[in-house]
Amino acid sequence: MAGVHTRERWRGQGLARQLVAAALEHLRQRGLRPRYHVLDTNAASIGLAESLGLHPFMQLTHHTMRSPAAKPR
Repeated sequence: MAGVHTRERWRGQGLARQLVAAALEHLRQRGLRPRYHVLDTNAASIGLAESLGLHPFMQLTHHTMRSPAAKPR
């Protein structure tokens, strides 16, 4: 799972928890192993994942290339 985003005005109501829990159950019923993608700086999302029984198992590093038209920072 990736891209779970709750707009600020709707946060704190358990909506992300309900969505992720339902997705986990859907995958479990089909015998699939869930993966939950989260930035290592997103403490709230990490807390949600861990509270639902997920645990870290892989860390990825992403590389990119600036387009020739991009201005240096």
